[in-house]
Amino acid sequence: MFHHLLEPLIPTLRQVAAALIILLASGGSQAALFARTADNLQREAEAAHADGKQLAIVLTLPDCPGCLEMEKTVYRDRRTEKLIAGRFRTVRIDLSLATPIIDAMGRTTTVENFAKRLRAVATPSFIFFAGDGSLLYRYTGTLDQTGLRDLADYVARA
Repeated sequence: MFHHLLEPLIPTLRQVAAALIILLASGGSQAALFARTADNLQREAEAAHADGKQLAIVLTLPDCPGCLEMEKTVYRDRRTEKLIAGRFRTVRIDLSLATPIIDAMGRTTTVENFAKRLRAVATPSFIFFAGDGSLLYRYTGTLDQTGLRDLADYVARA
């Protein structure tokens, strides 16, 4: 009786197939590594710990060629993403920001002072924290997929 009213709402086989192709092409995965930004790193470290992970932060600048290259080729690599996302909660922080942040130990600071305190003023810099906010490791420099996977593996095992 109401079938003719529902018919426009029922997806066609072609629409369903198109949606599946888009999903498969995207890998069905979450956003690329280090796509999220945050201003409360203590909360991020606690959330990582609650998920059984550690916190990995990358410090970047908008005009950093190495940062931009890694965003295109490394963070979106499925194998790298799977390995790192399974062990780390990832966050990106722009060093050019002037707004205050809360560091992993719960102290309010500027991004610039946070980076200076960690001796991570060049970009990209990768900073790894435990769930309690303690610093695990710092690395500065560009990496390819294998290099980032090796770095994450080293930090996770150490």
